[in-house]
Amino acid sequence: MPEGRLRARSAAFARDFTIELEPAAAGFAALRDRFATSLVVLMAMGWALGLAICAGILRHGMGAEGLAWTVIFALAPLSCIYYPVTILPVWLQPIAWALPSTYVFEGMRAIMFDGHFRTDYLFTALALDLVYLALGTTIFFIAFRDARRRGALLQMGE
Repeated sequence: MPEGRLRARSAAFARDFTIELEPAAAGFAALRDRFATSLVVLMAMGWALGLAICAGILRHGMGAEGLAWTVIFALAPLSCIYYPVTILPVWLQPIAWALPSTYVFEGMRAIMFDGHFRTDYLFTALALDLVYLALGTTIFFIAFRDARRRGALLQMGE
């Protein structure tokens, strides 16, 4: 095959490939923004959980660290990361719906499978995040004040 024809076919293939990717790229940009919003919600939940766990460690010492890891690993199945909420037993579903992460993952499933963004899930998750952040901050400051009063901050360490 002459070199000119090979270049022409390569250019035609590249043009066709680029045309096919343009709608996908536009769809990806919209998905990226929605997933970024979901990531912010998950980070806020992590901050609230981290503040509460730090409060537990301030109050009860390093012995509370084992409980902290247990809580974190227990949240994964309750957040329905790998499966929809409807898979959980009926008595466990209200507990799952009390977590902001459940709304995030259900919202991501709606984007992926139904093609639409559930703003009701987003706003519910944000509201729960605000409640949990306020609760975590309050618990942390109470534990910090108590640890400072007891002099426990000077005694902590490895």
